[in-house]
Amino acid sequence: MGYITQFGKSYNTIEEYNMRLHNFAQKHSVIVKHNAEGHTYKLGYNNMTDWTEEEYKAILTLTPMEQPEVVFQGKPGSDYSPIDWRDASNCVPAIRDQGQCGSCWAFSSVASIQTDFCIKHSTTVNTLSEQQLVDCVKNCYGCNGGNAQFSFYYYLSHNAMTNSSYPYTARTGTCKFNSGNTTDVKTVGAYGYVGVAQRDPEAMKQALTKGILSVAIQADQYVFQSY
Repeated sequence: MGYITQFGKSYNTIEEYNMRLHNFAQKHSVIVKHNAEGHTYKLGYNNMTDWTEEEYKAILTLTPMEQPEVVFQGKPGSDYSPIDWRDASNCVPAIRDQGQCGSCWAFSSVASIQTDFCIKHSTTVNTLSEQQLVDCVKNCYGCNGGNAQFSFYYYLSHNAMTNSSYPYTARTGTCKFNSGNTTDVKTVGAYGYVGVAQRDPEAMKQALTKGILSVAIQADQYVFQSY
């Protein structure tokens, strides 16, 4: 009952309760076993602990695509000082929840461009709208998947709206972009965003010293679901 109360769960039938309990018990066994093995990180419980694998994978909807024209290449032997933008600025927004809409790509895009704008202009901005991207970015599929690169390309010609003016619904809808009700946030210049060479940690370190990275993670394993 502690889990149900903590995460505000409610089940419509005894059958659903039993199914959710079965899912929870499976994850619980993995969590307890992992935490007893002395790993460098712990697992825990969240609002997805009682989900089925099908429900979880339904929100993992990154759409692969080609790299941007400009790609950071790592320089062997280069020395980059560690940087944590959470400590180096007051610009990193609080974590937000995409719900059961496969819009992780939009959330990553919004957090990246909002933080980058704040760092470069030394000014905070109101929380930007993920729903604007879900509804309006062509070549993406709303709650059925997308890619941050398409978002940054979209921002070349469209300023970002705020979440209060274009609130999140966790559903794909009709584009309601309003050019008269936007912020100053957008992607600047033809090379306002770049790619990072695949499997190149040196390139990632180099890019990170210049700004914020939008990163996709393979999140379809038990160990990450409960991290």
